[in-house]
Amino acid sequence: MLRKIIPSLLAAFVLISCNNSGNYTITGAIEGILDGDTVTLGYSTNGEEFTKTDYTTVSGGEFRFSGKSEGCDIYYICYNNREEPQYMLFFLEEGDIRINISQERATAEGTPTNDLNTTIEKRYSEYISKIYEHQYRLSTDSLLTDSLSSELTLQIMETQRDAGYYLQDIIRENYKSTLGLFYLVQYSFLFDDDELTFLTNNIPEECINRNNNCMYDILQEELFNRNMNAGE
Repeated sequence: MLRKIIPSLLAAFVLISCNNSGNYTITGAIEGILDGDTVTLGYSTNGEEFTKTDYTTVSGGEFRFSGKSEGCDIYYICYNNREEPQYMLFFLEEGDIRINISQERATAEGTPTNDLNTTIEKRYSEYISKIYEHQYRLSTDSLLTDSLSSELTLQIMETQRDAGYYLQDIIRENYKSTLGLFYLVQYSFLFDDDELTFLTNNIPEECINRNNNCMYDILQEELFNRNMNAGE
């Protein structure tokens, strides 16, 4: 399968539209690829198959695409790292998008949706790092007392809770955008049946386009399965 907030910013998410069509440029650099290597642009309608829409070759360590967007869509940059194809997800929309891919991280910035997605990823990674730090200490520190172990366990649970609340707030503020739809699919388990039904049924029609259709289908399937399980 293709894989890959600061409170004051939450309101800004509401302003992101599914329908911000216009010209785009994508420039970027990928660690490890060489001049003459091919970089491909495309999307997936079913979460499995990659549909190519454009390709370019690396020159001077950089690649570039340009075109016209029909809204805000989920796209992928595909490249070969000499072992197997690698995919990086980003949001294709009007504006100048800058992509940088290294062994440590991959970022897409320069347009509203991509910038705010980077903010979300950074904040969420802080929660995850804190959880891993506590888990590592629990598993390696032989001098921990029972009380300290209990305190660390409690801190892990509280951080997991806070991360969940953070994502819920992001999704509730942005379910009417492509970004909100993307996060809702990944974290639908954070919502009860009634709220997930409400969020799914109120996704704007323009967000359910050729590139995002598979995500909407995933939500509909989950709701169907939940209803089936509730009836057993």
